[in-house]
Amino acid sequence: AAARAPRCAAGEPAEGAEEVPYGSDVDANLRPDCFLALGLAHCFALDADGKLQDAFVLEPIPAGAYEAMLCGSKTSYTHVVGVTWEQVEAMDVDKLPEEFRAASFAEDFEFRAKAALRTWQRPHAIEKLTPELGTGDVRGGEDFNFDISNKRVLNHVHEVDDSDNIKQDMSIDVYGRDKDEKATKPDASVEELYNA
Repeated sequence: AAARAPRCAAGEPAEGAEEVPYGSDVDANLRPDCFLALGLAHCFALDADGKLQDAFVLEPIPAGAYEAMLCGSKTSYTHVVGVTWEQVEAMDVDKLPEEFRAASFAEDFEFRAKAALRTWQRPHAIEKLTPELGTGDVRGGEDFNFDISNKRVLNHVHEVDDSDNIKQDMSIDVYGRDKDEKATKPDASVEELYNA
């Protein structure tokens, strides 16, 4: 197993930095040696013909999501590696293990990585989860419940239309549709007279 890098302690300011009021600077506790889990997600992309093609994306994994994966939740991540912020800040795949080098970084990677990184600074993650995944450790295969039956399509755009609305039961209709339908439907007795 790879050497375990020191983790950033929750609330601990970077060396030489002044104390900053909570919430005023979200990057105040961000140091190059802060730990983060990075996942290789098996996604899909629509090609020009509308067919799905495999697409592998590198995504930061929050501590809670990693814990759910350890408990057997279905996941689209084929591999997970423990990295430091310094390793992924430049978004250079050459600094990552071989399994991750053919993938591309996810959209809004820096923002998402900083958010996920803060979850790994919490006491629960430091105590319970970091022993499971050290810096440089790669987990995958049988370690997780890999499942792509619910495909993650990256470039699909869903256009909302009226058919997406849930038809409301007429007994609780607040829009007065029942009145509109009665006004447009001919009376049954009149129908019978015409068809006699």
